[in-house]
Amino acid sequence: MTKLRTAVAALVGAGLVAVAVPSSAQPRDCAKPVTTWVVTDVARSYASTGIQTDWTYEPATEHTLEVDRTATARVDARVSPALASDAEAVLAAAAAASDVPLTRRFRATDHWIIAAYLPQDARHLYRLRLRQETRTFTATKYELAPGTCRYVRQRSGTGEMPRVGDGHLVWDTDRADA
Repeated sequence: MTKLRTAVAALVGAGLVAVAVPSSAQPRDCAKPVTTWVVTDVARSYASTGIQTDWTYEPATEHTLEVDRTATARVDARVSPALASDAEAVLAAAAAASDVPLTRRFRATDHWIIAAYLPQDARHLYRLRLRQETRTFTATKYELAPGTCRYVRQRSGTGEMPRVGDGHLVWDTDRADA
């Protein structure tokens, strides 16, 4: 059985998260800095693909809003400015921590045909939009301090990555005040 040594504990949100590192993976003299990323709060979300209709306003009648065009849906992974310098490492750690396959760049070109029934509503504008399922996350960088053999929190930030495949595209109705 591999002995585990608790390397760091960080308060994340309302809970305590402990990072365990096998003792064999730690440098014996702790002379070299070692960096590790901890990814937490992975959650499903949806990002805009850039495909949407114009806003429509028809207060007097019920009506149908339609899309019939060829276009490319696009979603790119993103990280907060605090993590920008380590974006590649952060995205790799997030992809490994996710329960579904993720990608740095999603593209899908198709001929989109969709129609949605809209209610009579004098107070709102409506539009149809296409969104791709993503995963949002929080990433925290820890570095093993030379000589102390303790992990020190360096910085933390958020990010979002799209799922692999166009089977996770969702059309929905967006509503705004008129």
